[in-house]
Amino acid sequence: MAEDLENDKWININIGLAAYATGIVKAKKEIEEYAKELGWEVKVDKKGYINEDGNRMFNIDIAPKGEKISPEELRENREIIEGFAISVLCDVIYANNPEKIPEREYITYFVDKNENKKDTLNVAFVDVFIIECELKKAIKLELQNPNLFKKAFGIYLRKWYEENHNKKDKIFLNAKEKEGAKSIVKILEDNGFPKTPEIKKSFIKKLF
Repeated sequence: MAEDLENDKWININIGLAAYATGIVKAKKEIEEYAKELGWEVKVDKKGYINEDGNRMFNIDIAPKGEKISPEELRENREIIEGFAISVLCDVIYANNPEKIPEREYITYFVDKNENKKDTLNVAFVDVFIIECELKKAIKLELQNPNLFKKAFGIYLRKWYEENHNKKDKIFLNAKEKEGAKSIVKILEDNGFPKTPEIKKSFIKKLF
C-alpha cells in the first residue's frame, strides 16, 4: 500500500504533567476531565523519577487511545488541543502559583532518537502538549505539503534549517554554537532535507 503521509497515523501526541506522590490522585482526577472531552485515555507512570530537588515525581499523560494520529487529524484538532494544554497549564500545573504561568505561548523543538535509533522530531507547546514523530517523515510531509505541516506542527523545518545553515559559519559565534548549528544542518540533510549549496568564500570577497 502506498504511503499516505497526510492521513496515515504516524505522530505520537500527548498532554502531560508531573506530580508529587501526594498530589497524583488530585492531578489524575482533574486531568481525566480533559481526557474525557478529547476522547483520549489517561496514562500514569507508576515508577516515577527523581527530580533535581531529590523528590520522586510521577508523569500523568493523556493521549489518543490509538497512540498515534495523522497530520490531518492534528491539523483539524490543533486549536482544541492547544486550548486543553493551556487549561492544564493554568488549572492544574500552576493552579496554586498563577504568577508563574508563562506570559506567552511558546513552542520549543529539538531532534532526538527513538528506541529504534531513528531520528525523531519533538515539538512542545508550553511544555505540556508534546508531539513526537520520525524526522524523516516530518521532512517529507513539509516538502509535500508545507501548509499542512505548519498548521499541524506549528513550525517550519525549512526556517530552522536556514537559520542554522546561516549560523554555522558566523564569525561572532563560539565554537560550541557553530558545532550545534552544523549538527542540526547535518541531521536534517541526512533525513532528506534538500541541501543548500555552499557559497564559496572567494565569491563573497569579490562582492566587497
